[in-house]
Amino acid sequence: MKEFKTSMTAIDFAAILARLQELKGLKLKNAYRIPGGLFFKFKGRGTEKGVVFGFKIGLFPVSLERIEVIEDDRFVVKLREFIRGARLVELEQVDLDRIAVFTLFKEGKRLKLYLEWIREGNLVLTDPDETILLAWEEKEMRDRKIAKGEKYMLPPRAGLDPLALSPGYYERFSKEFKARFKASAVLSKLIDAPGEVIAEALHRCKVDPQSPSTSLTLERFSCFTEKVREVIFEGIKGDRGYRLIRDGNVLGVYPFKPTHREGEFEEVDFVEALSEYFLILMYKKDEKSIKEGIERKAKEFLKRAAVLRAVADELSKEVFTLDKLLEEMRRLKEEGVRWEDIKTKISNLDPRIVEVDPGKMKVVLKLKELDVHLNANKSAYENISELFSLAKTLEKKAKKASLIAKKKKVKEKEFKVVTIKERKAWYENFYHFISSGGFLVVGGKDASQNEALVRKYMNDNDIFLHADIHGGPVVIVKSQGDSVDEKTLMEAAQLAASYSRAWELGLMSADVYWVKGSQVSKKAPSGEYLTKGAFMVYGRRSYLRNVPLEIALGVKVRNSTCEIVSGPPSAVGKETKIMVILQPGRMSRDFVIKKMVNVFKSALAK
Repeated sequence: MKEFKTSMTAIDFAAILARLQELKGLKLKNAYRIPGGLFFKFKGRGTEKGVVFGFKIGLFPVSLERIEVIEDDRFVVKLREFIRGARLVELEQVDLDRIAVFTLFKEGKRLKLYLEWIREGNLVLTDPDETILLAWEEKEMRDRKIAKGEKYMLPPRAGLDPLALSPGYYERFSKEFKARFKASAVLSKLIDAPGEVIAEALHRCKVDPQSPSTSLTLERFSCFTEKVREVIFEGIKGDRGYRLIRDGNVLGVYPFKPTHREGEFEEVDFVEALSEYFLILMYKKDEKSIKEGIERKAKEFLKRAAVLRAVADELSKEVFTLDKLLEEMRRLKEEGVRWEDIKTKISNLDPRIVEVDPGKMKVVLKLKELDVHLNANKSAYENISELFSLAKTLEKKAKKASLIAKKKKVKEKEFKVVTIKERKAWYENFYHFISSGGFLVVGGKDASQNEALVRKYMNDNDIFLHADIHGGPVVIVKSQGDSVDEKTLMEAAQLAASYSRAWELGLMSADVYWVKGSQVSKKAPSGEYLTKGAFMVYGRRSYLRNVPLEIALGVKVRNSTCEIVSGPPSAVGKETKIMVILQPGRMSRDFVIKKMVNVFKSALAK
């Protein structure tokens, strides 16, 4: 068994899947390259979240501020064209395997992004018919082919489903038991379960995982079938995890207590501990891995250069035919022929043509599995010369990369590292919180902010709230076009009431009305004038009566840092268990602040 845990198991992912469901409904803002994988950034409902996919490690959530990305490559640029701005409608795990699936919706189309961390790992994007649009690595295997235009097929399972295992399989399995084979090794071959799960199940049956497989009697095998399910179900609960520590080193993070391993066990929040462990693992860029990456890149440059030269050579043999084709496109464009007719006529001139764009004067030929873009404003000779030039440029890059790889020490400066700088969200200068229903609620702190909320940030489908008293904030619920639940309305009403003049008057409750954003206007009636922060409300108002004046202040602990959060108690309670609830009263401000500080200090010290 490996000393350090080097990748996520299917059980690890099943354990964190519930936490990842908070990404559903968010928009995929961007994708970035990071060492050994990709980073996906999601945004929506007033929040931003990130997940990392390591080709050999797995998929896990991360804090945005902890990510460093490396320079874009052609794959990421192409991937962005397909998925940037898409909404995540589903996030699933395939058959308790090391495969995650993002179901994305963009411009009326449903896409699927398959993230595999089996063997070398892969990322495959498909259309609604499961036809492959893009793949990190195109390859043909014995059981499936990963290539653009092919139907995506899942990899076959490596063995029997461990949850289907029963003592009845003993006779069949025992034929594979040999003295020279270890018990854990044989079972790993026959059962599609992580090695650490098999080792733990054997250990709980008081069977040494390293003992000969012939030591597995029917009684021991029956125990194993029971314990393997026990370990799996214990793991996928995801409510707690264990960090394995030996000699001060963290050797891994597990969703169950790995009693088969020697060391100290520290109980932790599994999702956060797993994220921290594997993120550190991904960013360990030792000299060997960097060198291998450079050498691989050099080979890619040479391979692409060879294809470009072969294509250019082939086109050189038919330069006159190609010239006539490009000349014909120029003639049709100059004569004002309809673009659809140009596409049809030019496409019929050569069966290798896959795209004609009269607007950009572009013709695309499919040659040697390569899309060759030809500029119709240039001659055939000029287009072919550009292909040769591009091949030469790639060969120079390959040569430079090879020289770098041969150096005894690779310097960090050879690689461009870009830190993602997070811009402050627009709502952070306002009163704001995320409701229990997942909606962003924002309130103005003064007349200028009230004005800005109505003029700049409120949409027709948003909800506008205001206390039914003179003097108070404009509060809006950013609906994103979705129906707003009653609990969110009540929480937003609490914000409107608590920051209104009702608090100063010592009232314990107040009435709050709400309307659609489309009912609110900054236009004054004829002959009248609206002051800053004032507005007109048209149509029927809905009222929430006797809304309690209460504001909660809490401390949110994340990644060893503390953040103050505020809002209605029910919303803040979802963010943190360390909070105090404030109501109108006669205590002095200084006394209340000191009291809160003491409460927070005491809670955090535990």
